[in-house]
Formats: sequence, structure tokens, C-alpha cells
Amino acid sequence: MPGSIHIIVQQKELIMGNDIKPEITVVILTYNPVLDKLIETLLSVLVQSDVSIEIVFADDGSAYDYSSDIDRVMRLNSFSAYRYVRSSVNRGTVLNCYSALKTIETEYVKLLSPGDLLIGERVLSDWLENIKTAQADISFSGAMYYCKDADGKKGLEARKPSPKERFIYSSGSNNDVVRHYLLYDDITLGPAVLLRLPPFLCCLEKMLGKVKYAEDSAIRLMIAQGATTTAFDEDAILYEADSGISASNTDEWNLRLKKDWCETDELIANMLPDDTLGRRIRRKMDLFAQENKLLLHLCFPIRALWRLKTKIPYGKTSTDAGKIEPFLQKIGQLPS
Repeated sequence: MPGSIHIIVQQKELIMGNDIKPEITVVILTYNPVLDKLIETLLSVLVQSDVSIEIVFADDGSAYDYSSDIDRVMRLNSFSAYRYVRSSVNRGTVLNCYSALKTIETEYVKLLSPGDLLIGERVLSDWLENIKTAQADISFSGAMYYCKDADGKKGLEARKPSPKERFIYSSGSNNDVVRHYLLYDDITLGPAVLLRLPPFLCCLEKMLGKVKYAEDSAIRLMIAQGATTTAFDEDAILYEADSGISASNTDEWNLRLKKDWCETDELIANMLPDDTLGRRIRRKMDLFAQENKLLLHLCFPIRALWRLKTKIPYGKTSTDAGKIEPFLQKIGQLPS
């Protein structure tokens, strides 16, 4: 693998004492982050209650070393269960994520990026209970979106859930899940998912050397392999709208992300059974790679109608937006 990795263990003691092991690892993926966003994301994790957490900071060759800033926040909040996994060069999100996950031992993992916030003090505890109770590999949550104005204030937006029809993932058959996620492309918003580590790590490993930036494409591989899913009926994530790699919308990034998508499609095509659904998904993948949108719509009218339905204006969310401001005020009061 190109570049070197420096794994720095800040302190081996785990949260709440040596005799309590973490139930979940939160991995914060960074590359030249905005420090204020990184700190705010971190504070939304530190405020979590009724769950034992460890935190891994996975940095993909940032120009600046943020460890002294993080160490200060951790010291001020009396939190010691964290460590760094650093690369000396930028190698892409997939390898950065994989390198961090190889260092952890918890069964469950939550990925975040600077600017993504957990909503509520018990959300991680409740979300973890949801995935454990369902004995699932993947739990999809809802999200609230925000945009910052010129004064830095957050304006909240309610957008359609992602996946759009989360109930399918808790009540549908395996074929329903595969059809929606891989044929209709009803994919998740990256941070709005909680994962069981072993199958996720296995799928990331299959992507190494092929997929560089779209680490959440591993969820598509998990679905193709028959991963069990559930839905967490809360808006667990506060997400900065129209930010990050997937929203960069430049020709260069669009080409990179399409390459990642098509590389993932090739991996999936080799996993799917040779049945009617599997053949339909492979055909859809071929047409997408050929950029033949007209034939894609003609061959899959149900998919086209479903995607049209998802564009209907959306005016509600399961989370009472009124509780978000007090939560932001609370994390804003933590020492940083």
C-alpha cells in the first residue's frame, strides 16, 4: 500500500474505567478538516450517555496535525478512550477507513466526518439497542440537514429520508431489500447508518485497490451478500447539506465517483445469484456504465416510476426540530 501509516495509541484505558470495554467505536474520518467542524462533531459524541464509547481519529494525510487540538478537548472533558490512525500521504477514504477499522475490536462501528453531528444525548445508545435487538448488520436512521448562514447559524431543512423507504429495511424480505438498494439505488446518506464491523470490514477489504473514495459503497456489497438490515426511526444525524465529496459536483469528482460506483458494480455483479433479480440488476449496471439513460428507463419503468415518486416535495421529519437547538446549545457549553 502506498504511503506509511502511523498508529498512535493515546491511552489504553477505556471509558468509565479499565473494567468496562467499549460497546461501540466511533471513527471520525478526516482530511484537511475545518477545525471548528471537527470539534463540534467530536463534542456531539462526547455528550452521549448510557453507552461506552471509544473514538478513533483516522486522518488521511492532512497538511496540519490536529492532535494537540483534539488532545485539549479530550483532556478538558476527561475522556481518554481515543487514539489516532494517521497516514503520511493522502490515499483516499476507503483505505483511510479500512486502516482505522483494522485497529478496533468492538462489534459495532459508527463513521462520522467533520460537520456530521449526532442528535441527542441518548441517540447512540438507542441506535445501538436498535441494531442489537434486530440482530442486524446495518441500521439506517433518518437525518436532518443544515446550512450555515453568513453568521454561522444553522438553518434546518427537512429532506426525504435516505434510504427513501426505510420501512423496507426492517419489514421487507431479502429480495425487497436487494431490489430497493441495488436495482432502485435507494441508497443511504453516508453518516445515517450504524454498522456491524465484521461484514463491513470484509466488504471494504474487497474494495481495496478498486474503489478509492466511496467507502459507503461497502454497504452495497453487504446488501449483495445478504446482510441483515433494520431501520432506526429517529433522525439520528445532523448533516451539513450540499457539502463533502458527494456534493462537490465538479466534473473531476463526478468522474471519480462514477468510477468508484462502476467498480463496485463489478464486484456486486460477481456476488449476485443468476436468478431473475440478479440478471435485472446486472443489466441495470451495464446500462448505467454505458450512460444509456433512455434505455435504462425503458427497460426498467418501475424503477423510473419509483425514482420519480421520490422527487415529490417532502415537508416533514420524524425528529422535532425544536429539540435540536437546545442540544446544540448543550454541546456548545462543553469545554473545548
